[in-house]
Amino acid sequence: MDRALERGEYPVIKFILPAGIPHWVVVVGKDGYEYLVQDPLVASAKPVPLSIRASGIYSVRVVRRNA
Repeated sequence: MDRALERGEYPVIKFILPAGIPHWVVVVGKDGYEYLVQDPLVASAKPVPLSIRASGIYSVRVVRRNA
């Protein structure tokens, strides 16, 4: 995910919500060791730390720009 962010790409990650429902968010940056995500279920215009949304990552996809 670090390399994708460095290249200007967008990692999209899947984690499991407490009710057992899969959920996807976009990783938009990093602050130290903490990934910052944009989550449509969180009413915040600012990215939130991944650690407050998930305890584990189940899948990663990367959205790349065409040159």
